Amino acid sequence: MSGTATDRLLERLARWRTSLELHKRYAALPEPLYRRVQPWPAHPRPAAWILAHALTQVAQLEALVRERANDEAMAEALELMTQLANLVGAQGLERFIPLADPSREDTSVWEEVARAESAATAAAAPIAAPVAAPVAAPSPIHRGRANAVRTRRAPRPSPDRRRGRFAFAPRAAPRE
Repeated sequence: MSGTATDRLLERLARWRTSLELHKRYAALPEPLYRRVQPWPAHPRPAAWILAHALTQVAQLEALVRERANDEAMAEALELMTQLANLVGAQGLERFIPLADPSREDTSVWEEVARAESAATAAAAPIAAPVAAPVAAPSPIHRGRANAVRTRRAPRPSPDRRRGRFAFAPRAAPRE
């Protein structure tokens, strides 16, 4: 790692952005293929909204670093903060997004996805037009109302039920 602190920060942010974009792409994979696509530690899959939020945060941080490119002290402070976060335990959290590297991607996963999609497309036969179900003639009881259904009305609740079971129960005396 050479260059200025600003350059190192921008390189790290670019790696994070690439990783997050890969995670967005992996979100559509079934669980077994997701676990195989990268050699990463066991972790819960990040939700789509978390990935979108993280991408927004990376873009905002990149803009801030570019805006303050001449401020090496600020860039060094941010760099130290990321190193400290890794040392203190950001990786030890139960919920984290591991860094995905495009060079370590298992491309056989995408071949399996393509085979599964082509098999699903080939298996899908053309669907015939739906046939309308025969309509039964109304019974003699319901002649005036074709779709009427005889139902019994529910009994009206008594006044006690409307007010609630313990609405007027006496209150207990406070304990001393």
